[in-house]
Amino acid sequence: MPETARELPTTLVERMSEFRLKPGEHRYRIEGEVLPIDVYARLVGPDQPLIVFGQGMVKRDEVALPRFQRLDWVRHFPENVMILSDPTLGIDPELGLGWLLGTDEHYVLPRIVELVERARDGIGLQNRQVLFYGSSAGGFGSLMLASRLQGSSAFVNNPQTDVLQFRRGGVARLLRTAFGGIAPAEAARRFGTRFSFVEALRQGATMPRTYYLQNILDADHYEDQMLPLLSALRGLGRSTGESDPSGSQLLLDLYVDEKKLHNPVGLQRMLSCMSQVRPWISGGGPPVPAEAKGRRPLKPRQEPETPGPA
Repeated sequence: MPETARELPTTLVERMSEFRLKPGEHRYRIEGEVLPIDVYARLVGPDQPLIVFGQGMVKRDEVALPRFQRLDWVRHFPENVMILSDPTLGIDPELGLGWLLGTDEHYVLPRIVELVERARDGIGLQNRQVLFYGSSAGGFGSLMLASRLQGSSAFVNNPQTDVLQFRRGGVARLLRTAFGGIAPAEAARRFGTRFSFVEALRQGATMPRTYYLQNILDADHYEDQMLPLLSALRGLGRSTGESDPSGSQLLLDLYVDEKKLHNPVGLQRMLSCMSQVRPWISGGGPPVPAEAKGRRPLKPRQEPETPGPA
């Protein structure tokens, strides 16, 4: 069933401290927040890890909020599942991208971390059993969330690693509506560790174990987002004397898809990659392959045609 057609019971939660997951599928709205938080969750039990799906771009003229992207993927996963609807988008009816940034005075992402922590505790899981998944802006959010939930993992597809380097629009509107109209340079100076995962790492954030799926024909994300991350990791290694600054945390999977370009891979490719990621969240898994250490494969895989994003 298409994600826009799903009818879900809604549980209203007055404040974050009262958030509890209930068995089955539910939509929750935490109202006692500066920016109310909407989340979908399907609880199956403590014998399964938790996958948290992030939110990419939302076409505000086509869909209403909250928007739970990839809702029609849920039935294909045995795990507990949460889907985030970015509260940032509620600031302005024309905002299509929020990156979990909130406003200059209210950073949304730490509140989402607490939400996931409460879900984790309610299910009875450990951090290592939590996986954040997202593409594009959802990939940025997934990296940032995983870096704050120590021991969790991220699976990202063509993500931003520095929002202010994003070329495709949305940044100026967010700065205008949520950050007092400041210039990108001022945003980088005042809020660098919020807008840039790379800068957050430089300032001491943890590099989470990450499956990084990148289309090399998505040129700006390859050049402006992925390569600076790898460069930063190498730089951190030189400053600390570590030969592998990512701690064997980064599994880089490059592919070629001239049709999709920046658009994310479909469900079947994601499920195929999950065969490598699931051991991470189910029991630690095998050592990360050599390409995880910042080295790119010589021949990226040709991406077959797959169903489009949910």
